[in-house]
Amino acid sequence: MNMPSENPGQVPTPVPDTSDKGSLLIGFLIGWGAMIGATVVVGMIMAVMMRISSAFGLIASIAGFLPLASLIALIVWFAQKGKTRTALGVAAAFGSLIVLCLLLVAACFGLMSGTNFGR
Repeated sequence: MNMPSENPGQVPTPVPDTSDKGSLLIGFLIGWGAMIGATVVVGMIMAVMMRISSAFGLIASIAGFLPLASLIALIVWFAQKGKTRTALGVAAAFGSLIVLCLLLVAACFGLMSGTNFGR
């Protein structure tokens, strides 16, 4: 049996969402930290592999993509945990990495355009 409400003409106020969606800055810092850390670890592993035998060249070059894969894995992991803002921060770190690479390439082309290459 339905009980009548105390104030039938009053609309109930919505409850604010207090779920933790994470922090954009934390995600950005985690993204850059993971990228730098993964690059250092993969670099050391590749150096050991190449010291053992140069036959590991193909495996070492494929392993060079693991730092990028770690960022994508972090984005998926944070999104599945419901930390969407942290996942966006990691995605922003990934985007800033791409922008930084483009700027460095453009700077190198700018430096090379000023030379005459021995002519």
